[in-house]
Order: sequence, then structure tokens, then C-alpha cells
Amino acid sequence: MRSRIDVNERKIASRVKYSDFTPKKAVQALVQTRSKFSFEDTWQLARLLAWAILDQRANQRPRKEVDGRSTTARRRFTSLHASQVGLYTLALLEGRQAKRQINDETTKLLRRLIKAQGGMRAFVLARGSRNLYNRSRVAESDLRYIYLIVEYLCRCKQYGYEHKADIETAKQFISQCAHEGNDTYGVSKIEKLWLKYKDSAPYIFSFYRFISRGLGRKAKQPEEVLSFLETLASDKDRMKELIGRAAYAADILDKLARNVRIKDFVDVQRAIPSLRPFNEFELAMINNIDRNAPIC
Repeated sequence: MRSRIDVNERKIASRVKYSDFTPKKAVQALVQTRSKFSFEDTWQLARLLAWAILDQRANQRPRKEVDGRSTTARRRFTSLHASQVGLYTLALLEGRQAKRQINDETTKLLRRLIKAQGGMRAFVLARGSRNLYNRSRVAESDLRYIYLIVEYLCRCKQYGYEHKADIETAKQFISQCAHEGNDTYGVSKIEKLWLKYKDSAPYIFSFYRFISRGLGRKAKQPEEVLSFLETLASDKDRMKELIGRAAYAADILDKLARNVRIKDFVDVQRAIPSLRPFNEFELAMINNIDRNAPIC
């Protein structure tokens, strides 16, 4: 006769079964009522941000042939780094439990999830998390341009300049306005960044301020980033607002770009971000932008 599995074991088994990452699953988990296992929100948030930052490909628009004509194809989805960062996160959390000599349901679930995704190699791979952490920090300055493009489009929507809300105008506007010391990108560089990060642009727009803070000078170790993510993920109201902002941005992008991940935000309540209006100097700049000018 088969042995019975108690209710808690069934719950743990079900969580292990559905541990594969997609942005949509992460969004659904982050906007739901707090999980019994508090670490799950931290784990989902870590994977979502890792996907948004590290799993985007630096290539041109993919092409495919349809009826003898070349057209834009949807890029193949990849979540390798999201999975790795998720594994590192679980390893760090389980290590914390082990140091405290805690062996409760949370510890059991952590170990089951780790086992389901590679077992003890998680602890070996966790030592390499600094490499991904450093890559994320390097990417932070590039993400700023993605944030500014989406911010421009949202400002156009909010303040009645929708006739100026297109991505090409946004790139030229940002190239003229996004001065940060001596490091200013031209339209060509911004175009390449957009092609790389456009799939995750709604998430970058919503979480950029937190990404910048969490990966900034104050965070020296991956463990410090983990603590930052725990604090952010534990605030359910803030998390729902941030996901709602990403959904709002995705709605705007869906009218301006192909293959926007709008289905990630099914049943998510939209949250309108508080953005400043354009000043006179910015409006004059927008009106003088020539969309037919050569990219340089």
C-alpha cells in the first residue's frame, strides 16, 4: 500500500512542480496575497529582475520569411540567468536557515526547490553569483536609457502629447537630454540598447529606481542585495503598485512596438506613475526633432 503524504508535503511538492520561471508566473506570485512561505516573494522578485537585466540578448531584430517576405519575428524566450539567480537565492536562504539550525517547513521547501533545480551544485554555483552581480551593476547605466525612453512615452500619454509618443522620437529626445557627466549615448547606441532590452522595458521602467539603489554603491555583496530584495518584496502594497506601473507602461508600448509582453499582466490592476510634465525647453526640443535625420 502506498504511504500517505501529509498535507504539508503535498503543498511543498506542488510548489516544486511549478517552480519553472516565466515573467508571467513571477508577476502573478508577486501580486497575490502574501505566501505562507515569505521567502517565495523574494525568490520570484530576484528571478524577475535577473531576467529583465541579464537574459536580454544584444542582437538586432530577428527576421523570418513569411510568404517570401522578410518580417520581424518574436525572439526566443530565455531565462538561463533568471534560473541561476533563483538558484543562488535559494542557496543563500537555505544557508541562512542552516546557520540558525532551523528545520521547519520553510527549510524543507527550500531544500526541495534546490534539489529540483540541481541539488548540491547550488551551493557551488552560489559562489559564482558575484559575477552575475557585477554584470548587473555594469548594466545599470544602460538600463537608465531604457527607463528614460519609457518615461518619455508615459509623459506624452499623461500630458496630451500622444502625437509625439513614438519610440524613434523618444530615442532622439533622450540622446539630447540624458546627460550624465561625460557619458552620453547617441541615437545609434540607444537604438542598440532598445533592441536588447525592449522585451523587459516595462519592468525596467517600473523597477529602475530600486535596481539603481539595490545595485549601487551601498550594496557591496550579493547578500546585501538579497536583504534589499527581501525588504522590497515584503511590502505587498508597494509590489502591487510597481507591477501595476509595469502593466501601465506595457499598455502604452503595446501600441508602439511589436511583441510587447502584454499577457504578463492579465488581471493586473494598472497604476499610473507620477511623472513631471515637460518644461518649455523640452517641448521646444521635441518640436524640433527630425525623425528623418540620420542615426549617429
